[in-house]
Amino acid sequence: MYLEGGKPRIFDAAKLPPSSVNYGVKAAEKVAAVPPMHPWCACQLVYVEPGWQFNDEWQLLPPGVD
Repeated sequence: MYLEGGKPRIFDAAKLPPSSVNYGVKAAEKVAAVPPMHPWCACQLVYVEPGWQFNDEWQLLPPGVD
């Protein structure tokens, strides 16, 4: 759910549903949601500028840098 092509997936925070959508749902059916996603959740939302992306080493790069 959190990886895309082996790299961290970047979500549009405005499109994330509330964490309540995962209440009572089997683990395989859970979707990314606004934290807290699970009990004792320590997940964090991190702002990523539009156009930035991760490389194969999981480094966050600005647009135009490979």
